[in-house]
Amino acid sequence: MKRIAIIGNAFGGSTTSLAEAFLNQGYKVDFYHLISRKKNVSYETFDLPLQGSLFSIVPVDSFDYDGLRRFIPFARNKCFSMYQISAIDLSLIGVRRIINPILMLYYRKLARRIVAQKYDFVNVIGQSKSTTFLSVILYSKGVNIVHSVHEVCVNHQIGDRLSATVFYLIEKKIPINVFSQKSAEDLVRLADNKSLKYSVIPFSLFTGYLEYNDIDIPELKGEKRLCSFLWFCCGL
Repeated sequence: MKRIAIIGNAFGGSTTSLAEAFLNQGYKVDFYHLISRKKNVSYETFDLPLQGSLFSIVPVDSFDYDGLRRFIPFARNKCFSMYQISAIDLSLIGVRRIINPILMLYYRKLARRIVAQKYDFVNVIGQSKSTTFLSVILYSKGVNIVHSVHEVCVNHQIGDRLSATVFYLIEKKIPINVFSQKSAEDLVRLADNKSLKYSVIPFSLFTGYLEYNDIDIPELKGEKRLCSFLWFCCGL
């Protein structure tokens, strides 16, 4: 059975759907969920209490929460594991810039843990400096890795220029995955003939929402014309 690690610091809807798709194809999946101490129990399409102290790596021991219950059978069969990784994002400004050396040591420790697991494939997902730094470390250690980004441009509506995250990934020769043909076209057009490895894997259905009961939203009562942000993002 092939083993896959998915590491992400946001975009829980598409990330858990990706994990579910791999599980349904017979893979073993470990999901490393990077979290900020400022966040509450809601992470886009699932709820999960904040666990562990700062700079901790805590295994999730129960999936009996909205948006995660569909993983209970997989966890019972030891095909799915999830970890909450509590840290702070790297930054070039403010107080975080001062503690960057400490943060880098922490992410290097996380990278060593990933390397030691000898996964067949690792998918890092995110636009942050921390996820990019992690991908570069893993790639330098010979890990079979791809980094997924939701948007490749600073302003994705006009496709002006590549974000610093994407440009850095290209410079370091990290394979990149995007979620739409539009993003792929922007990536190729703006890469300036640099060596580029990329793939296009569209979003799957955000099945985590199916686990929530009907929710009463008073602000939407009486409204008939609504634009769904989810439909817009997924191109449905």
